[in-house]
Amino acid sequence: MIAVYDVVATQAILVYLDRMPSRTSTLGEIGNHFNMKWSKVLTLLWEANTVDFPGEAPNFDLSLPLPDSALEEGEEPASPDSAVSLGDMSGMGMPQLDLTLDEALVIVALLDSLLEVTPPGPAQDALLEVRGKLRQSAEAAGFGAAVWGEPSLPIDGESLAQIVAAIETKHHVVFSYYRPGPSLHAEVTEVDLVPFSILSGLNPALRGSKNGEIRRYRLDRIADARIGKKASREEIRIAREGVSAEDSASRESLNSGGSAWQPSGQHVTLTVTRAGRWAAETLPGTVATELEGNLVISMPVTSEDWLAGLVVQLGDAVVGIEPQDVAERMSARFGQLLEENR
Repeated sequence: MIAVYDVVATQAILVYLDRMPSRTSTLGEIGNHFNMKWSKVLTLLWEANTVDFPGEAPNFDLSLPLPDSALEEGEEPASPDSAVSLGDMSGMGMPQLDLTLDEALVIVALLDSLLEVTPPGPAQDALLEVRGKLRQSAEAAGFGAAVWGEPSLPIDGESLAQIVAAIETKHHVVFSYYRPGPSLHAEVTEVDLVPFSILSGLNPALRGSKNGEIRRYRLDRIADARIGKKASREEIRIAREGVSAEDSASRESLNSGGSAWQPSGQHVTLTVTRAGRWAAETLPGTVATELEGNLVISMPVTSEDWLAGLVVQLGDAVVGIEPQDVAERMSARFGQLLEENR
């Protein structure tokens, strides 16, 4: 079975080809753009070219070099310079994708998580284009108020681009990091890090290795980032092993009952003042009732990050959260956030 990553990568390559002049590029150019081997690009495109949906016309019209296993004697093997092209796909019966409002909002939230960690450029433009179409569709259906405004980068675009480039090319990244100091004065330190990944979520952060230890740095406190020296193989190994150990510990915590969130959603109740009425009016799937001058909003929740973001937006309007275990996790999360901001 084809992996989810391969499906996403194939779709991205097809969109890339569709936007190229004459819908043509080379395997090497595509591989460089998506940071993958050109031979992997060819494999993915052949899988797309040979997919078969019973009763449907072929979805893709690709012109590709033959893989080595299909070459006849004397035929040239594929290479990074081999051209690939995407034919005209119009009128081929591509099915329309219908979304409910809550499904559209989930996709918008996912896009926003990516937009907060994507520097200006073609990738950001593509995300904004998809987001804009979802918002237009919601407005056309009379639900425009349910879609919030576009997020802004928590870091300047050039610094984010430098960080991304350092991760992709396996270089150090050097930046100024701001922490709250005494008497409301910022403390600024220079950090030299072997970057590994950017974590999205409530507070997007850069994760990497500093002096052999895995560290996280909030993007909204980073400035003047620039690419440093090439990371050694030993530094990369240490970073990879440290991140792998950290991720394994997180998975074990979840598997041992550290989180009660279910894929189908957990029922959560927020008690808010009148100032929080907007949540009941704009969020899909909510049930609101009056209680002693406050509003009790009941809703299914599948993401702890999303709920935390909602609580932040509601601010002082939140009077209570149920069930108790959810309230405790929210309290612990915001307690940690306050500690980080001291």
